[in-house]
Amino acid sequence: MTTQNLHKRSRILLLGYSSIARRRVIPAMLQSSHTSLVGIASKHNYQHIKEKVEAYQSYKTAIDKSGCDTVYISLHNSAHYQWICYALSKGKNIICDKPAVLTKTEAQDCFQLASNKLLLFESLPYLHHQQHHTLLQLLNKQRGPLQAVIVCFGIPAPPQGNYRSSRDLGGGCMYDLGPYLVSVGQHYFNSSPTTILTYPIYKKRRGGVPDALAATIGYRNHGVVHGYIGFGLEYINKLELWGETFHFSLDRAFTSPSDAPVAIQYKNQDTIKTLTIQPCDAFSEMLKDYRLIQLSGKYQKTNSSFLKRATVLDALIQSARINTPGRNGKQILDVP
Repeated sequence: MTTQNLHKRSRILLLGYSSIARRRVIPAMLQSSHTSLVGIASKHNYQHIKEKVEAYQSYKTAIDKSGCDTVYISLHNSAHYQWICYALSKGKNIICDKPAVLTKTEAQDCFQLASNKLLLFESLPYLHHQQHHTLLQLLNKQRGPLQAVIVCFGIPAPPQGNYRSSRDLGGGCMYDLGPYLVSVGQHYFNSSPTTILTYPIYKKRRGGVPDALAATIGYRNHGVVHGYIGFGLEYINKLELWGETFHFSLDRAFTSPSDAPVAIQYKNQDTIKTLTIQPCDAFSEMLKDYRLIQLSGKYQKTNSSFLKRATVLDALIQSARINTPGRNGKQILDVP
């Protein structure tokens, strides 16, 4: 890696002008020393693009003409696969909002198209926040392994007409919040799951998708992720890591504010300590980490992780479909 390359920014085209793109992604790109935003494409909000970059109404034209090396996809979930495939066919690297794809089959197609010559990077900014790096360091110092990861992530009901309530647009809590259950297990256990047991919960049957989901994901090293995720709940996103001699707890584990410190609470033999983590913009850190991977040219680990997450998410959703209320079952995984 040459010094010249280290200072060369990734040229990113943004597909979509979503709320998360406007609030967090675009500001992070504009402030980053690792990326240049070369254009924004939006079919429906083209006239409202305020940033002083090239604006496009056609996604194809934007990908073909913008001169980007990376396409950041921030569209409704059901559109991700089409535009990942098109961008890959044009030799572009990919950053995509979670869930990057909706099925294992779609993930396999994208993985084969990328062929480890192009980068498949799923946007999970929370994993790049300093609090999660610190937690890994703390876990490595503990006596005995991590045994349980407990996730609680609930949000108020989406407004009427929001894509999160539409099955056709890839909505529902399993696609919106399920990636956190999957990725946090991958991150902290660093192994592949073997079983998934899920219980979908229908309260109002918005768009034919469950309002909430209880899940248990088991791993080969006997670790377990227990999670409850859903819509129509008081907002909370909390993570607990539990072992024989330790218990770590994080509030705002998955959507930490960029301008305020966060705290890790640590309990050991009835002694409770609090470790403060200084403010950190997870989106800026994610873009920096993306650029380092891009410069390395070593995409196999990142692309394989993308495929494994999609495989586990697919199994979680399939388990929910067969485990209708009142029935029990489990989904055995075949993770690549």
